[in-house]
Amino acid sequence: FLYLVTVSSQGNLIEQTGLANQTIVQVFDVKSPELNASAHVELVKPDQMELLTCPVETEISNTLRLPVKMLSKHDLLTCCFRLDFHVQLDDDQLTNGIFQYKGVVSPNNEKYGDDQSACAILLFKSIKSGLTNVRVILKSYNLEQSVLISSYEPLKTNRRRLLLAVDSMFHLKLTNGLCLN
Repeated sequence: FLYLVTVSSQGNLIEQTGLANQTIVQVFDVKSPELNASAHVELVKPDQMELLTCPVETEISNTLRLPVKMLSKHDLLTCCFRLDFHVQLDDDQLTNGIFQYKGVVSPNNEKYGDDQSACAILLFKSIKSGLTNVRVILKSYNLEQSVLISSYEPLKTNRRRLLLAVDSMFHLKLTNGLCLN
């Protein structure tokens, strides 16, 4: 069974009828019906989850973006940001943690790593310097992944500008960054 969908003028799905897990969405311009497009849409259950290779450290007060890739029978999911992600941080003290989980957003066709597309982006606000482990869980699909993320003070130097003669040497002192004790 294919089911019918209603799409708003902004392109949002606003109604669906039927029980099938696939359909064809056709879009027509009201003023110029010859301008149209269609797409085959299939609803699937993910069976693999991966946190994609990306920068996993950021300066304090910045937002770290952690891309999520999902597969269903080896097919890459296009969109998964509305799934019920459960995110756990090792330092899960809401006010004293290193990071604060801010939610999940659509990747808007961003590419990560070896040109792999993410279907969701998890957002983490850096609060203070340190390391923490993030666990991403999809209980209803029995999927789980984890990654170590870090936050650091901005690096500072003892000199903002250097003017060096040819064949000279100067030791630049850097402070802050991530201190691992």
